[in-house]
Amino acid sequence: MSEWISIEAAAEKYRLEKEYIWLWVEMKKVAVSYADDVVTVDDDSLQEFIKRTKLGITSEYIDALEQLCMEKNKSCRLYVSLLDMRDQELMAMRGQGSRLDGLWKMVEEQYERLRNFEKEAISDNAICSNCWIRKICRKLKRIL
Repeated sequence: MSEWISIEAAAEKYRLEKEYIWLWVEMKKVAVSYADDVVTVDDDSLQEFIKRTKLGITSEYIDALEQLCMEKNKSCRLYVSLLDMRDQELMAMRGQGSRLDGLWKMVEEQYERLRNFEKEAISDNAICSNCWIRKICRKLKRIL
């Protein structure tokens, strides 16, 4: 029966770098198990793979490595396209934000103009209520 050991334990047992074992796991050359947030490899499959590679690197190994590189490259291109789309979305949001800022300034200006007009109208009414022209205007309105 095969024994499942952690990648760290396998690296220590066979005096290998952990990265090599991770590479072989990604190349699907070694049986692997992901359980309880711990990655373990099948000791028998790891021993078998090490025996095969001691004889020399085969064209099958190179092909598998090349395939892994192409898959990683494809993933990277996908991430780049997703990041580009996100950048475009952010640029659109920034443009919309600047348009909203412009509209908000216009609203504030209109509000200020209305407040000034209201102040002038109130002050004009106060002045005109005592003004002799205003008195004449009232009399004319009553007559007409």
